[in-house]
Amino acid sequence: MLAYTLVDLWGENPLWSIEKAKRWCVSPDYVHLKTSPFASLVRDCAAILGLGIAVKTRMYANLVCMKNDLLIILYNGVATAAAASLIDKAYIPEEPLYVFYAGTFFKFAVMSYITVALIPFLVAVICFPIKYFDETVNENNIKSRKDL
Repeated sequence: MLAYTLVDLWGENPLWSIEKAKRWCVSPDYVHLKTSPFASLVRDCAAILGLGIAVKTRMYANLVCMKNDLLIILYNGVATAAAASLIDKAYIPEEPLYVFYAGTFFKFAVMSYITVALIPFLVAVICFPIKYFDETVNENNIKSRKDL
Protein backbone atom coordinates (compact mmCIF):
# COMPACT_ATOMS: atom_id res chain seq x y z
CA MET A 1 0.00 0.00 0.00
CA LEU A 2 2.81 2.35 0.87
CA ALA A 3 4.62 1.62 -2.39
CA TYR A 4 1.47 2.28 -4.43
CA THR A 5 0.88 5.57 -2.61
CA LEU A 6 4.51 6.67 -3.02
CA VAL A 7 4.53 5.91 -6.75
CA ASP A 8 1.21 7.74 -7.10
CA LEU A 9 2.49 10.76 -5.15
CA TRP A 10 5.66 10.80 -7.25
CA GLY A 11 3.46 11.51 -10.25
CA GLU A 12 3.76 8.13 -11.96
CA ASN A 13 0.89 5.80 -12.73
CA PRO A 14 1.28 2.48 -10.87
CA LEU A 15 -1.19 0.90 -13.29
CA TRP A 16 0.64 1.90 -16.48
CA SER A 17 0.72 -1.69 -17.74
CA ILE A 18 -3.07 -2.03 -17.46
CA GLU A 19 -3.63 1.05 -19.63
CA LYS A 20 -1.20 -0.19 -22.28
CA ALA A 21 -2.68 -3.68 -22.23
CA LYS A 22 -6.22 -2.35 -22.68
CA ARG A 23 -5.10 -0.19 -25.58
CA TRP A 24 -3.25 -2.93 -27.46
CA CYS A 25 -5.21 -6.04 -26.51
CA VAL A 26 -7.80 -7.47 -28.89
CA SER A 27 -10.45 -7.36 -26.16
CA PRO A 28 -10.17 -5.23 -23.01
CA ASP A 29 -12.04 -7.98 -21.16
CA TYR A 30 -8.87 -10.09 -21.31
CA VAL A 31 -6.97 -7.60 -19.15
CA HIS A 32 -7.15 -8.18 -15.39
CA LEU A 33 -5.79 -6.13 -12.53
CA LYS A 34 -4.42 -9.21 -10.78
CA THR A 35 -1.92 -9.79 -13.61
CA SER A 36 -0.32 -6.35 -13.38
CA PRO A 37 3.31 -6.02 -12.22
CA PHE A 38 2.28 -4.14 -9.09
CA ALA A 39 -0.21 -6.87 -8.11
CA SER A 40 2.56 -9.42 -8.60
CA LEU A 41 4.82 -7.42 -6.31
CA VAL A 42 2.10 -7.29 -3.64
CA ARG A 43 1.44 -11.03 -4.00
CA ASP A 44 5.12 -11.96 -3.75
CA CYS A 45 5.79 -9.70 -0.75
CA ALA A 46 2.78 -11.17 1.05
CA ALA A 47 3.94 -14.72 0.36
CA ILE A 48 7.41 -13.91 1.69
CA LEU A 49 5.95 -12.34 4.83
CA GLY A 50 3.63 -15.30 5.40
CA LEU A 51 6.49 -17.76 4.98
CA GLY A 52 8.69 -15.76 7.33
CA ILE A 53 6.03 -15.71 10.02
CA ALA A 54 5.28 -19.42 9.54
CA VAL A 55 8.92 -20.48 9.82
CA LYS A 56 9.35 -18.55 13.07
CA THR A 57 6.39 -20.20 14.83
CA ARG A 58 6.78 -22.89 17.47
CA MET A 59 4.48 -25.14 15.44
CA TYR A 60 6.93 -25.20 12.54
CA ALA A 61 9.97 -25.62 14.81
CA ASN A 62 8.44 -28.72 16.40
CA LEU A 63 7.45 -30.13 13.02
CA VAL A 64 10.97 -29.86 11.65
CA CYS A 65 12.18 -32.20 14.41
CA MET A 66 9.60 -34.89 13.73
CA LYS A 67 10.06 -37.89 11.50
CA ASN A 68 7.60 -37.78 8.59
CA ASP A 69 6.11 -40.97 7.21
CA LEU A 70 4.92 -41.22 3.64
CA LEU A 71 1.32 -41.25 4.85
CA ILE A 72 1.77 -37.98 6.76
CA ILE A 73 3.39 -36.36 3.74
CA LEU A 74 0.42 -37.50 1.64
CA TYR A 75 -2.05 -36.08 4.19
CA ASN A 76 -0.15 -32.80 4.22
CA GLY A 77 -0.18 -32.59 0.45
CA VAL A 78 -3.91 -33.27 0.15
CA ALA A 79 -4.86 -30.90 2.99
CA THR A 80 -2.56 -28.17 1.69
CA ALA A 81 -3.92 -28.44 -1.85
CA ALA A 82 -7.50 -28.30 -0.56
CA ALA A 83 -6.80 -25.28 1.66
CA ALA A 84 -4.93 -23.44 -1.10
CA SER A 85 -7.80 -24.11 -3.50
CA LEU A 86 -10.37 -22.78 -1.03
CA ILE A 87 -8.33 -19.67 -0.25
CA ASP A 88 -7.70 -19.03 -3.93
CA LYS A 89 -11.45 -18.98 -4.62
CA ALA A 90 -11.93 -16.06 -2.23
CA TYR A 91 -13.32 -13.08 -4.13
CA ILE A 92 -11.47 -9.77 -3.85
CA PRO A 93 -13.18 -6.75 -5.44
CA GLU A 94 -11.06 -4.72 -7.86
CA GLU A 95 -12.57 -1.38 -6.81
CA PRO A 96 -11.42 0.52 -4.79
CA LEU A 97 -7.78 -0.27 -5.48
CA TYR A 98 -6.70 -0.09 -1.85
CA VAL A 99 -9.20 -2.81 -0.96
CA PHE A 100 -7.93 -4.95 -3.84
CA TYR A 101 -4.28 -4.64 -2.88
CA ALA A 102 -4.92 -5.07 0.85
CA GLY A 103 -7.11 -8.12 0.17
CA THR A 104 -4.50 -9.63 -2.14
CA PHE A 105 -1.77 -9.05 0.42
CA PHE A 106 -3.80 -10.61 3.24
CA LYS A 107 -4.91 -13.54 1.07
CA PHE A 108 -1.41 -14.58 0.04
CA ALA A 109 0.15 -13.98 3.46
CA VAL A 110 -2.49 -16.17 5.10
CA MET A 111 -2.17 -18.82 2.39
CA SER A 112 1.58 -19.09 2.94
CA TYR A 113 1.19 -19.31 6.71
CA ILE A 114 -1.56 -21.92 6.56
CA THR A 115 0.19 -24.17 4.07
CA VAL A 116 3.61 -24.07 5.75
CA ALA A 117 2.81 -24.06 9.48
CA LEU A 118 -0.83 -24.61 10.36
CA ILE A 119 -1.84 -27.56 8.17
CA PRO A 120 1.28 -29.68 8.87
CA PHE A 121 0.80 -28.96 12.58
CA LEU A 122 -2.85 -30.05 12.49
CA VAL A 123 -1.99 -33.19 10.53
CA ALA A 124 0.73 -34.04 13.06
CA VAL A 125 -1.64 -33.47 15.98
CA ILE A 126 -4.29 -35.68 14.38
CA CYS A 127 -1.80 -38.44 13.48
CA PHE A 128 0.08 -38.20 16.81
CA PRO A 129 -2.50 -37.35 19.48
CA ILE A 130 0.14 -37.48 22.23
CA LYS A 131 1.19 -34.04 23.44
CA TYR A 132 4.32 -33.43 21.41
CA PHE A 133 3.67 -29.74 21.07
CA ASP A 134 3.57 -28.45 24.62
CA GLU A 135 6.15 -26.06 26.05
CA THR A 136 8.22 -28.83 27.72
CA VAL A 137 8.96 -30.76 24.53
CA ASN A 138 12.39 -30.12 23.15
CA GLU A 139 14.17 -31.30 20.03
CA ASN A 140 15.94 -34.24 21.72
CA ASN A 141 12.72 -35.69 23.15
CA ILE A 142 11.01 -35.65 19.77
CA LYS A 143 13.92 -37.30 17.94
CA SER A 144 14.37 -40.01 20.56
CA ARG A 145 10.76 -41.24 20.47
CA LYS A 146 10.60 -44.77 19.07
CA ASP A 147 6.91 -44.63 18.11
CA LEU A 148 7.34 -41.85 15.55
